[in-house]
Amino acid sequence: MPNYISQIEKIVLDIKTNEDNLKIDLINFSESIETKEEIASSCKELFNYSMSDSLLEFYSQIQSFELQWSIKDSHSLTLFDGDKNLPNLLYGSIKINPWWQILPEENWDNNIWFLDDDPSVLEVEKKLRPFDYFNSDLSGSACFYIDSNNHISDELLFFSHEGGYCFSKDYSESYINDMNSGLRLEKYIGILVKTRGWGIWQRIYESMKRGMKKEGNMSRYNHYMSQLFDNYDFSKIT
Repeated sequence: MPNYISQIEKIVLDIKTNEDNLKIDLINFSESIETKEEIASSCKELFNYSMSDSLLEFYSQIQSFELQWSIKDSHSLTLFDGDKNLPNLLYGSIKINPWWQILPEENWDNNIWFLDDDPSVLEVEKKLRPFDYFNSDLSGSACFYIDSNNHISDELLFFSHEGGYCFSKDYSESYINDMNSGLRLEKYIGILVKTRGWGIWQRIYESMKRGMKKEGNMSRYNHYMSQLFDNYDFSKIT
């Protein structure tokens, strides 16, 4: 089984060992105190939902993890061609909340869905639950989807109410089923480790998965990340 605790610890360590260039702006990390069986039972009792075994495994190890990092003013990085200053996209953001905070529908009113949305759109949005709420300014999140059997699988969908990560104005439940990226939880955490939660990797991933033109930020990502870390080839991310 994946050791999610060691993967989270690696992300934090990679940021801390780059202390000449990086600073941690916020960090909260809590290991779980619940077993898979306890989580499954509480989830059913409190919300009438069931979770996939792999999702239960994650939450039996990790209760929550939040990390925000940025570049120090005193950095020694070589600027990317054309950059006069460091781009405002060079930061990291991860926000994984406890499962019992994720599941209540009312927690996401006016956050990832809005009551004045088109009714058919709102019906679909209300079945989404943010696993990694990485950009609250745009409701940017990697979400689980609650199916018609009240079951939550470990497949993640990228959602942004305003940022255009994956949805358009005409999306529907059938659209969601058709566009599932196949990005399972274990792979998502693996990419977080490789990107260290870099702020817009999800946008690049989604555009590459759909065969769209590669994000212009990819070259900038490779330029800066190769100076900070053991770099990861983003072209292999899908």
